Amino acid sequence: MAITIKLHNSYLKKFTDDRDTITVNGKTVGECIADLERQYPSVRQSLQDENGTFRDYWEIYVNSASAYPEEMTKAVKDGDEIALVAVISGG
Repeated sequence: MAITIKLHNSYLKKFTDDRDTITVNGKTVGECIADLERQYPSVRQSLQDENGTFRDYWEIYVNSASAYPEEMTKAVKDGDEIALVAVISGG
């Protein structure tokens, strides 16, 4: 099952050989993120903290719809697109 992950942050591209679109496999967003990290192990440090918790400053969208609140357990199917978007904060 082929799922596309789109990286909407140029910072992450340095971990993925400058690619902003990566094809992954999985039945849930969490499985797809794990496959991304398997393909590009150094991206993990930017996505997860030292406890393996997905960092708060990333929003996950599946087919342009927010995956919140079930981000990692949300089911995906062949042809779906997952977008990782950095949350901008400050004042």
